[in-house]
Amino acid sequence: LPMSGIPSQPQVPIVSVIGDGSNCGKTGLACGLLEHFAPRMRVGALKISTGRPDHTCARTGLACGCLRFDGDMRLLEGEVYTNRRGKDTSLMHAAGARRVLWFQTTSDRAEEAALSRELGLADLDLLIVEGAALARVGRTDHLIAVRRPARAPKDGFLPLWERADLRLESRSGAETSRASLLSDAIRHLEPRFALTLRRR
Repeated sequence: LPMSGIPSQPQVPIVSVIGDGSNCGKTGLACGLLEHFAPRMRVGALKISTGRPDHTCARTGLACGCLRFDGDMRLLEGEVYTNRRGKDTSLMHAAGARRVLWFQTTSDRAEEAALSRELGLADLDLLIVEGAALARVGRTDHLIAVRRPARAPKDGFLPLWERADLRLESRSGAETSRASLLSDAIRHLEPRFALTLRRR
């Protein structure tokens, strides 16, 4: 897939869902938004995976299959890459995303990559992003931040939390918490896309 630059003024609204770490509910929230908007809009999904410069997982410290690529970044599209069982990207397919992209990069190049990569969104009305790289460089229209209050957030999260358009606190493992997060996010976003929803 050619990668030439994300437009500085994206024509397609971009909603970024970020979290304070693993298992805070960001994938469930992103997929819930996809399920809600996909029947009425052409919605795409982008998963951002960021590893250490040595291509090990930032969470576990182990070599990770998601990060086995040459160079500092790659962008994958196509079900052979994104619809693998057990991956967040496969959940995005199941949630109704018209297109699913998987952006893989290293922490030392994530901001540069977010500034320089074209996503080609002309066929979409909305892009739901899971991951913080676009938000860090201001390439998002709506920023939703999720955190679990009982734990310390990962490095770099708090400045994004302060900038977020919507801040949500999740409770671990509670289905009611997921439903509450989703309800709050939909209530926040629905008025912003009302015109697009009426046209379709």
